[in-house]
Amino acid sequence: MAVRCALVLLLVCVVPQLVVEGCWPSKPAGRLMTRCEKERADGPADGVLPMNSFVKQCEADGSYSTVQCGGSRRFCYCAHPETGVIYKETKTRGQPRSCDNYYILREDTRTPCEKQMYSLNPAMLPGGFIKECEADGSFRKAQRDSAGLWYCVNSETGELYGQTGMRSQIDCDEYEARNDAPAVHVARATPCEKQKFSLDPAMLPGGFIKECEADGSFRKEQRDSSGLWYCVNSETGELYGQTGMRSQIDCVEYEAAVHAEADQDELTPCEKQMDSDNPTMLPGGFIKECEADGSFARTQCDSEGLCYCVNTETGVPYPPGRRGPIDCDAYLAMVHAEADQDERTPCEKQRDSDNPTMLPGGFIKECEADGSFSKLQCDSEGLCYCVNTETGELYGQTGMRGVFDCEEYQAMHDAGENWFRGR
Repeated sequence: MAVRCALVLLLVCVVPQLVVEGCWPSKPAGRLMTRCEKERADGPADGVLPMNSFVKQCEADGSYSTVQCGGSRRFCYCAHPETGVIYKETKTRGQPRSCDNYYILREDTRTPCEKQMYSLNPAMLPGGFIKECEADGSFRKAQRDSAGLWYCVNSETGELYGQTGMRSQIDCDEYEARNDAPAVHVARATPCEKQKFSLDPAMLPGGFIKECEADGSFRKEQRDSSGLWYCVNSETGELYGQTGMRSQIDCVEYEAAVHAEADQDELTPCEKQMDSDNPTMLPGGFIKECEADGSFARTQCDSEGLCYCVNTETGVPYPPGRRGPIDCDAYLAMVHAEADQDERTPCEKQRDSDNPTMLPGGFIKECEADGSFSKLQCDSEGLCYCVNTETGELYGQTGMRGVFDCEEYQAMHDAGENWFRGR
């Protein structure tokens, strides 16, 4: 009983006094406890050493002491000041020497390849598998995964060059030479070079692997597995779908035509009709003069000397035509006043025309129940056209005998595809 009381007095009175006097370092006021200080506060931690259990010693700043000794102080060890890890190979009787810098010398000196060889979670590694190392600790350039696919890898980081996954082994020296320095090749590989190693060609534009030029761009002429030739965008590999043909195509000529069409699309309606090959298909049957801003000049005269006031946006003449000058400002003011009172649609108005030859195509069009133009229109000579349902403008290239599907024409026209193929 006396012994127990003595131990209680020791714990209550003596130990706190030692802490205050510095024999047992304490946490300075106002600072959070460090990992080492918390470990001391929680008491002895079992299992730190195989045959000994002891509480780690802390420095005044809260870090672990680089020298740690067992409770009996018979054996001491060097330790890591941040983690408290004990280096068992430093076990000595009494105080060991040179523990202050031992943890620096003991840090892991293995290469990245050597470290990943012992990974507990290979799925988290680049490519999801453990790589082979060279004798110098670098990654072997050619690596094979568990599925049997071969890859070229960055010899320093182990990063896979993903587009090289192939069933047969690859000459990675040749691959690196072709794709410049391996450390930066992914950024320098062109879209064409990357798609050449695709494992799923069906997902590529057009469903097949394209040929590349020496500079890494897509070759303009490409041929698929069924023998169809296409022109492609040399930067993206996108196929110009309307060019799929059995015979090879002059893609330079094709691109020139595409660019010419693009330039043409930037022209105003008046500027476009200036180059018309078939003036009789234009409103009024003749080419109109344009203003500097590209709009139609208000006063227009045909080859027979008849002059008209026209709509400055569409070029449609307002009949009747007169010989000699016309005051189009006064005439248009009257037309606009009448238009404000006229609730008929453009199609309904043209049905009452006194001069059908002045209408687009030179004939009266059929209207739908809602007043819009019917998509398919046929003239008195039996030629049928697809027309703009709002304006009645004829798509001149569709003038053919017989009935055809104007919705199909419009869809192919909007998609840039050739409606005439196979007709």
